Amino acid sequence: MELAPVSEHLLRRVAEQDVVQGDETPMKVQAPEKTRMGFLWTFLAQEAATQDELIAYCFSPTRAGTTPVEVLGGTQGALVVDGYTGYNRVTTPEARTRVGCWAHVRRRFFEALPANPAAEEALRLILALYRVEAAAKAADLTGTPAHQALRQQQSAATLETLRTWLKENQPLHPPRGPQGGAISYALGQWEAFTRFVEDVRLPLDSRVGDRRGGVQAALGCVRRFRLRARVERAITPSPAPASSNRTGGFPASGSPRRRHLIGVMIPFGRAPAFAAV
Repeated sequence: MELAPVSEHLLRRVAEQDVVQGDETPMKVQAPEKTRMGFLWTFLAQEAATQDELIAYCFSPTRAGTTPVEVLGGTQGALVVDGYTGYNRVTTPEARTRVGCWAHVRRRFFEALPANPAAEEALRLILALYRVEAAAKAADLTGTPAHQALRQQQSAATLETLRTWLKENQPLHPPRGPQGGAISYALGQWEAFTRFVEDVRLPLDSRVGDRRGGVQAALGCVRRFRLRARVERAITPSPAPASSNRTGGFPASGSPRRRHLIGVMIPFGRAPAFAAV
């Protein structure tokens, strides 16, 4: 059974959407007599016509920016990602607009908190941004003009307070320390982090937590059902060692089509379906 066309079709559907969320997750992959690190890139979008949530996974042996180019090159819209430079080639004036991920900002301040109690103020203000989103969702206003009005009235004021706090505290911390690094990360991409206020389609983050759960579920699916011989032939140029099924490892070299390892399409309210391709 040839599944590569299914994965390629899913990737095309994701790339056609105006707003795409992206992230990459390190994972161990099978290599001769050992394992080494590879990366599972994830691209998520909501299809405008059907409201289906589309998730596509692409494997790459490196974290280089070639994967975002292969998936999103030549497309326009918005891309919600962290500050990693690997996305720079697809976030240009001629391509997609970069939108910052607040989950990554929050994580940096959370990691700085044990040694810097003042980070609690930044976390409190970031939480206020998410509370606006939660209130809009609870009132069934997500994506509506009323939702955008909430952002412009409440989120914008919170952002201004946060920016003032960041600038006041920046001189107080070494730029390479946890707190100083978190402040520099936020201020250095401030325009990208604040774009959501003017465009209600843009989420606050790239759904890192949700997607990493999906990655684990997808890998678990592969481990649980094990690849049948005909599927394994489609993704592996030579027989894999017997240990590969036990560990859930993926081959690290071979046919380019193996870059599209897992394609997932999740309509809202339905259980996810996984396909190893």
